[in-house]
Amino acid sequence: SATDFNPDPNETIRIALPKLKNGTQEERVRTFGFVYQQLMFAYNKGNFPTDANKRALSVELIRLYEIVDEGMKRSVLQALTRYGENAISKPFIFKVLDGSDVQRREAVLSVLGVPGGVSGPDIYEKVKDLANRGLIKPEARTTMLARVDKDRALTEVLDVIKSTTDMEHFIYSAWALQDYYKEPANYKFIVPRLRELELVSDGKVMKKFFRGGNPLGWMDADLFSRYIETAPFAQSLQAF
Repeated sequence: SATDFNPDPNETIRIALPKLKNGTQEERVRTFGFVYQQLMFAYNKGNFPTDANKRALSVELIRLYEIVDEGMKRSVLQALTRYGENAISKPFIFKVLDGSDVQRREAVLSVLGVPGGVSGPDIYEKVKDLANRGLIKPEARTTMLARVDKDRALTEVLDVIKSTTDMEHFIYSAWALQDYYKEPANYKFIVPRLRELELVSDGKVMKKFFRGGNPLGWMDADLFSRYIETAPFAQSLQAF
């Protein structure tokens, strides 16, 4: 049958649970792939299952985690982070985040904060704790904080943009401010620092590169154009 790109997430879980509970290992793995894909489609449409269904799914995903190989474990961890229920999934995820397995931790961090996933103030505090312990790269700190709670993160994001002398820290924080807040006026915090950090041309050649390319390649052209069009004249001229 044709792929359903807008499935009912509760129906998806209802169909999958019996095989996740009682199927052979091969059936459980195959069913996991079905659930992961269908819930991804549903979540992309903003359709989330009930907490009860999230809870039932979380229990089976943790059981599955115990019997699959390492590569599959990382996929299951991402599913628990994306689709799990807080009371069941979060303690399990926190244990992984505090553990010594870097690849498993990175698997969780790569999807932590996605809409509909595990959430709460303790998620924000856990990210701060991991960053303070050096378990999250310094340049990724503000991006991770903005992803899990952009309202709480805003002050720190702006502080880094205004004060850091580290090019990568600045770029990642400016990038986060742009992409997570989507407010053209926020470029007023970014633009004044570009020449200071040598991220703009001196009229002849770019002095620095980011990821081997243009140090301003991350900027959203449409959003930046809206800033130029709406900012006060002096700020608009500086940006232009």
